[in-house]
Amino acid sequence: PYVDAHLADVVPFEEDRWDYIHRSDSRYAHAFPLSGVFRWQDVHQRSGFEDLRLRWPFGDHAQIWVPRPETSVAYLSMLYGSDWKTALRQRDGPFDEQGRRGLGALVHNDSASQGAAFHGIFARPSGPLRDIV
Repeated sequence: PYVDAHLADVVPFEEDRWDYIHRSDSRYAHAFPLSGVFRWQDVHQRSGFEDLRLRWPFGDHAQIWVPRPETSVAYLSMLYGSDWKTALRQRDGPFDEQGRRGLGALVHNDSASQGAAFHGIFARPSGPLRDIV
């Protein structure tokens, strides 16, 4: 198993969107809504952020911080396709005409059960998680 780690920042001249600072993988070269993660405490002075993330159950005994749907749905749809809730795909798809990676091949489609087959199976904590913000 592996973990992808990425650094993100507010998009220059678009304070309501975020993107990754270093984009070695073109699939991440997009900007996403900031509204489901943070909001300015003082909109006029563009200072201070208020954390808008949600605590979400992860496994039987843990919770993790996740962006609200206005950010997470846009992010997941861009990276994994609009059917991400019901489709399991390979990580890498074929390159398009511009040399960007496409969506991976469909491995399993659970549209009939609205993705219920995936709940609690693929990502589970192996031990206690510390709450670090």
